[in-house]
Amino acid sequence: MDIPMIQHVPQTELEGTPAMTRCLIGHRENDWWEKIKTSESFYSLLEKIDNSPCENSEFIELNKISMVEIGPMNVDDYRFFWGCMKLYNKFAINYFVYYLYLRKGLFGNFSHGIVAWIDPNSPYHSKEDLENLVSTLRFFNFESYQGIPLQEFENALADYPLHEKMAQKRIAEENSKKSEKTINEKVQNYFNFSNFDNTLFKQYLDIFTVHQVHKEVSLNAALIEAKAVPANTFIVIFYRDGKACYVGKTDHLLKYIGDKSQKHNADSVFYHVANDEYVDDLLIAIMIYYDLSLSKVRPQKIHRKYATIQQACYAYRYAYSISNKVVLSTIDSNHLRTHEIDVDKKLIDKTELEAAIRGSLNR
Repeated sequence: MDIPMIQHVPQTELEGTPAMTRCLIGHRENDWWEKIKTSESFYSLLEKIDNSPCENSEFIELNKISMVEIGPMNVDDYRFFWGCMKLYNKFAINYFVYYLYLRKGLFGNFSHGIVAWIDPNSPYHSKEDLENLVSTLRFFNFESYQGIPLQEFENALADYPLHEKMAQKRIAEENSKKSEKTINEKVQNYFNFSNFDNTLFKQYLDIFTVHQVHKEVSLNAALIEAKAVPANTFIVIFYRDGKACYVGKTDHLLKYIGDKSQKHNADSVFYHVANDEYVDDLLIAIMIYYDLSLSKVRPQKIHRKYATIQQACYAYRYAYSISNKVVLSTIDSNHLRTHEIDVDKKLIDKTELEAAIRGSLNR
């Protein structure tokens, strides 16, 4: 006999799960599991009890939540429920909770096999868990679980040291692949500026800086204008008392001006259509120009001009085996501009740093 498993509850996602599940997870103490390991089988115990019907309100109270959470109970659920109630009435042990461990899949998902389930780094996929599973299957006289014969679980338990080594090797390989993938992604995200045009970027930047002087309009005028402006991506600079106080981008100009001007107590604005290819780096450059705080700037793959010095060191180290020392000395010796965004983080212009490093290597 196999047991149908309702949807598996991942052991790492227990917070916020139903009360019955949390209750079951609490029963992980060794002495609790020793009861099932040392007990006679479910059917052997029942044979020692009078076969007359019984009702135990305390048992029902203990398990009423679990009956609801299982959902529609099948014939086997009811059979084990009533049988476990008889055992509780006689021995004061709630064996139905062990049944629920199987029914709710709290031992884990074995759809990829027993060896794939074993994880020496997890508190829920250990040898002890496998022992508890085997003991529970034996107690209820289940011949298989999740389609896997009991004998295979018993064999896996006997050969656990070998399987554990295989699992450790598998996990190490998986972690190595993940690490390599992460490194490649970070390097690719950094070196994304091969076709970055600094001359064109400067032209776009000038629109919002040197060519913008005294072109801001009052808040009311901006709100009126924005109603008739065709949809597009805009960069908006907000001013308070003639000084830039905030800069951002939007695809919904009217609402953006209304919301942000109120939030930053702005009295005038300047806005202009932004080039989608350069907009994210333009925002940073504009903030630098107007000496606005960079504390919330977090360079990522959408940025082609700016990165943190830490990101630069990481990328050159893994892509070209260029040490952090060389990167930092290149920044200092070439007097490259840096911009502080945090106590220990500074922005660097990736295109300037690349030119400087290539120049030093070609000397």
